[in-house]
Amino acid sequence: MGSNDEEMDIDIEQSLKMLPRLLLLPKRQPPTPGHHLLGLWYVLVELAVRVEIMAAAAAVVVAVELNVNEFMNESESMSSYVEVNGCPIWYEKFGWGPKPVLLIPGGIGMTDFLPQLEEDYALDFKKFTIIAVEAPGWGRSRPPVRQFGVNVYNNDAQCFHAVMEDSFTILDQSLGFQKYSIIGWSDGAKVALLMAIKYSACVESVVVTAISTYLTDSAISFFKTTQDIESWSKDRIDCYLRCYETKAEIQTLWTRFAKYVEYYNQYFPEDIYKDKYHLIRCPVLVMHGQRDQMIDIKQPLYVCERIKTAKLECFSTAAHDLHQKYPSAFKRLTEEHLLGGTESASRSAPKPLPVWGVIGM
Repeated sequence: MGSNDEEMDIDIEQSLKMLPRLLLLPKRQPPTPGHHLLGLWYVLVELAVRVEIMAAAAAVVVAVELNVNEFMNESESMSSYVEVNGCPIWYEKFGWGPKPVLLIPGGIGMTDFLPQLEEDYALDFKKFTIIAVEAPGWGRSRPPVRQFGVNVYNNDAQCFHAVMEDSFTILDQSLGFQKYSIIGWSDGAKVALLMAIKYSACVESVVVTAISTYLTDSAISFFKTTQDIESWSKDRIDCYLRCYETKAEIQTLWTRFAKYVEYYNQYFPEDIYKDKYHLIRCPVLVMHGQRDQMIDIKQPLYVCERIKTAKLECFSTAAHDLHQKYPSAFKRLTEEHLLGGTESASRSAPKPLPVWGVIGM
């Protein structure tokens, strides 16, 4: 604790000592007839005492509130599990803001979003309460390992909605957390849109990046180049070792995922949102990196054309991981969207083209 905290502790101690002394002052006696000045003096003394009591009590309340906020600043995250559909769904809570936000990563786990949780461009924890999850079968949401198949994303949606319902029991009900927003990346983006369809009464707004509805042959070929994790950077591997014990464990799970990607179009020969886009009623922000070798511009355009409430922002030099490479722009656009644009009216936003805007990076 610094000097400000020491002064705060002293203020609390002095205020608490003062209250008993003030409360135990003898009550004034009614003035006898003919002693009006003495009676007036008693009235003034009593008023002064009451004011001093109120000031002392207020000082205690303010100091306690400041101490609570200091505690929350120092304890910004907590983690837990929710058992859903036979799988322990791991999640971690960051921040204490009035707007709850579900953060859904792609493959591997929550560590995809470290820039948004722990670094210089983290989301504003005073405005948002972030619930970061790891999908069934990934990271700390094991065992069992991830079960790939036609129901994989529907199962994710059910599990994550259950997590948000569970979080209502540990978060302050007085904040009115009856709805939540979602941020999703890659596979997590697919789940985010599914949740906006399935739980439209709960989902307030959505931000997705690297959204796809199919995989091209070139995308699958590119993905195969990532199959051997020895080709990954040391920083990336170290990042994922935060939720896995060994590199061998990561390699085994990633190999299974690569096989699933290879057969993705056979699992999902049609758009998984087909005939359901109209059920999405909340505002949707779609971000896309124009150098994404997995997803071409046609796919986010296709999605935005079918969601009446969608807006597309393109990053001219970003790739699949734009939220990691351009966290400042991602933070600005995301927070503006989640807050409804109320805090950005004075800032000149990038002017969109007829359907989508381009941000040069």
